[in-house]
Amino acid sequence: MARNLPRYLHLGSRVLDMTTGSGVLAIAAARLGASGVAVDINPAAVENAQHNFERQSAPFTAIESDVFENVPGNDTFDIIMATPPYLDGAHQDPLDYAIHGTSHFVSRLFRGARGRLAPDGKILMTYAKWGEVDMFKQAMGRHAMKGRVVDSAASIDGQREYDLYEVQPE
Repeated sequence: MARNLPRYLHLGSRVLDMTTGSGVLAIAAARLGASGVAVDINPAAVENAQHNFERQSAPFTAIESDVFENVPGNDTFDIIMATPPYLDGAHQDPLDYAIHGTSHFVSRLFRGARGRLAPDGKILMTYAKWGEVDMFKQAMGRHAMKGRVVDSAASIDGQREYDLYEVQPE
């Protein structure tokens, strides 16, 4: 996703990093002149991301949130970035949120995005080719979203492939 951000961001862009983790994508966006909010369901990730934003002077605020649940106010965003979980399944540990719970996350993301995207705003979202791709595509349709693959990449070991989708309301 990071290598594609220059195509989508400019000075003053507002970004919502929906699955911030360490905050690395928000920091990449900040280097292109963007600012915004970064959320994660894992409180340790939120603490780590905020620390990284401060160290890098990135104009982002990290908050703990399950999708849009705690995103403040009525802010709208030019870009919503997400690297969602790719499989369904139970959460045994906070790190499980990175892999399991895709149906919950994707449905809530698409349902809430319409009211949070600026006019012409887009969701940039990675999705694993080995994940629940049919569910992902069906969720786009159910929530009147259209998407297209704009890039693809493989893991460093070449064993897993991922697509980058540009998604927006129909």
